[in-house]
Amino acid sequence: MSYSRQVITFETLSQLGVRKGACEACGKRGRRQRTFTMTENPWNKNPDGSVRTRREIYAALRKQVDEWEREPFVHPKCDKTP
Repeated sequence: MSYSRQVITFETLSQLGVRKGACEACGKRGRRQRTFTMTENPWNKNPDGSVRTRREIYAALRKQVDEWEREPFVHPKCDKTP
């Protein structure tokens, strides 16, 4: 008996976030960037249970980026969180 495996690759959507400013710990100016990703797939759903559209995924990513960019800027060297 042989089993066949089917591989489905879902498209990854991404949004880039950039945070600039003076470090709260040392005062030096710097820049950090982070890429937020989400896949377009049937399990990516809204709180009401409906499947997210491409536009809704980008809106959710933009919300994540905005929240991250509002956080205070700290250099990786000065960051004490594990």
